[in-house]
Amino acid sequence: MSERPEDDGREDELEDAEAKGAEPRSAGRDPDLDHDPDLALFERWRGGDREAGGRLVARYFNDLRVYFLRRLPEYEPEELIQETFLRMISALERFEGRATVRSFLFGIARHLFYESLRGRARKLDTYRDSLCCVGTRGVLSESLVIEELGLLSAAMDAISIEQLEVIDYHYFYELSQREVAAVLGIPEGTVKSRLRAAREALVVEISRRLGVDAKDWCEEMVERGLTRLRDVLLRERERRK
Repeated sequence: MSERPEDDGREDELEDAEAKGAEPRSAGRDPDLDHDPDLALFERWRGGDREAGGRLVARYFNDLRVYFLRRLPEYEPEELIQETFLRMISALERFEGRATVRSFLFGIARHLFYESLRGRARKLDTYRDSLCCVGTRGVLSESLVIEELGLLSAAMDAISIEQLEVIDYHYFYELSQREVAAVLGIPEGTVKSRLRAAREALVVEISRRLGVDAKDWCEEMVERGLTRLRDVLLRERERRK
């Protein structure tokens, strides 16, 4: 059975905190907080404004639906979404603003995902498969004419789960590196190093598949391809609304 992604010794601490509805830790003040578009709604919700809470739920409902459908396709996503927001509600008073609202929300969703894996004793390879469907089953039906996406999708199968996870949050859910660090409960520097290692691994794998040494071209292709995959995923979210 595959092992869970290592989180530099922070996973147990993160799980304990999230199980209690606590906020993921992140060293220092997050500069994204100064421009957090969700904070005002969150504060109004915490103050008893149900309409503000409803707007926040509506804002992230579809993102969470795609998030859970890709990872746990055999589950009813609405039940997981409801549980995510219930846990968020239980933690309203304990949210201290050390991370953005969306990183707080995705941290809860991630913990719920791992709970579901343990509950069903599923292999973590399924997580890899669900992430790679961003570049294969869930995307290429719309993008078969783009050969680069096919190469990138195949290369994504070859990188580690830890690298794949940071790519998922940073590129496809557009979380900043600081927000990804808060979601995963790891230092921001670790996120940066994993992203760099992931891009390098993709370049190496694509070069190997092409049978040529074209590092500069492959680097450009990886960045271009990840952006294209992100755009396709965004269209998929809109289609599911």
